[in-house]
Amino acid sequence: MHPNQEINEIIQRINQGIASESDKDKLEAWYNSFDDTQSTIYSTFSPDQIKESIWHRVSGQLFNEKIKKFRKLYIASAAAAAVVAAGFFFYPSHAENNKLTSGVRLFDENGNGSVINSSLEDFLDSTKYVGLAGNSTDLNVRVLQTGHGEFIKVILPDGSKVAMNSNTKIQLKKNFGEEGNRIVYLDGEAFFDVKKHNNQKFIVRTKDQSIEVLGTKFNVKSYAKLAETVTVLYEGKIKLRNEQKAVMVAPNEVVTNDGEDLIKVAKDVKHTTSWRQMKFSFEEELIQDVIEQLSNWYGFQIQYQGEIPVQRISGELEQGMKLKDVLLVLENLSGAKCQLSNNILTIQFSK
Repeated sequence: MHPNQEINEIIQRINQGIASESDKDKLEAWYNSFDDTQSTIYSTFSPDQIKESIWHRVSGQLFNEKIKKFRKLYIASAAAAAVVAAGFFFYPSHAENNKLTSGVRLFDENGNGSVINSSLEDFLDSTKYVGLAGNSTDLNVRVLQTGHGEFIKVILPDGSKVAMNSNTKIQLKKNFGEEGNRIVYLDGEAFFDVKKHNNQKFIVRTKDQSIEVLGTKFNVKSYAKLAETVTVLYEGKIKLRNEQKAVMVAPNEVVTNDGEDLIKVAKDVKHTTSWRQMKFSFEEELIQDVIEQLSNWYGFQIQYQGEIPVQRISGELEQGMKLKDVLLVLENLSGAKCQLSNNILTIQFSK
């Protein structure tokens, strides 16, 4: 039996609550076999302290008979998941093309462009935004675009603040903020902190809906390849409509647009801000949507084999997890087999 297959089977027995002491010993031996020289761990603790803390937390979680469903994410890979559970950030020292960065490309209506580079430290600092006016003096910006694994926070010409997730595109209406309604077109995910501006409505249009506000804070996730558009309101009030209906949204409400209906629920919205802390979080999201979002972060192409199950999964990944560990987590949550070759991820679902 291939070692990884055996570990996966042990993990499944752990999740089912039927793991033996022998399973625990094998998992611990597998965990201890990792070569620590291949990665850099940023922490004030010594390597021995880190390793002891990690295994203490993992062993305590794995063999607690009352493991919470959410914890199954972290069980999926003892090495990577333990680092997440212990609160340490794990950065690959050799996978340069998987690094997350902060930057954005700007274009005018003629396609002329410029680039703004920032830092992840500034992105994580809630007080720091990049002002377009000071960085694009000779460019009448109409389009802002981030690439795979790229994030940015900017101040729009009207003073509104926007945080953009990776692989996100925002297009501004001509004369944005100068006359008429302030209209932006979104393909991707962005957090908006809208500034009131002379009673001009601020309108966000996506592939399947429109959001009208005056001044408020909200998040919209609407990638072209995702089956659902999700809107979350934190402050103020917004009016959201698609072709079928319109709803008023209050703070701490989440609206899911499946292309037909608008489903509004009141819930804890903390997890919806996690991407702005460089954490990949998903709660009861479709498997295919989670995979597509991972592609935005890591930049791989996707090929599916077999029928994609209509199943929802939950979990959270820290920014420093190695891609191979992320895929192991994905396999455990979805039941699929993942193989990455030449930047193409093949995901095989059993028939």
